[in-house]
Amino acid sequence: MSDVTDKGKRVDLAGALAGHYVRVNVDALDCGVLEELESGKFARIMVTLAAVITVSDLPHGHDLAGLRKLKPLQLGAVVDAIPGLFEIPKPS
Repeated sequence: MSDVTDKGKRVDLAGALAGHYVRVNVDALDCGVLEELESGKFARIMVTLAAVITVSDLPHGHDLAGLRKLKPLQLGAVVDAIPGLFEIPKPS
C-alpha cells in the first residue's frame, strides 16, 4: 500500500519489519537525504530517518530514541524503503 495524506506517503516495510509501515514527508526528500542514507554512518542515517518519518507503527517509535532501539536488519528495512520514494527524472 502506498497512499499519500497530510501525514506523508505510507510505505509498507519488508524484510525484518514486514507488516509494519512508515509515513514519509516526501517534500523533505532531497539529494541530501539520499546522501545521508547511503553514507553507511548509523548516526547520520537515524537522524535523517527521524527527520523525514512522520508516522509509523515501528516497535519503539520513529523518533531518534526509537530508531536507536532497532536491530541492524530492522533499520535496514526502513532505509531500503525510502529511496523508492524519490522521483528522479529519466534523461531525455
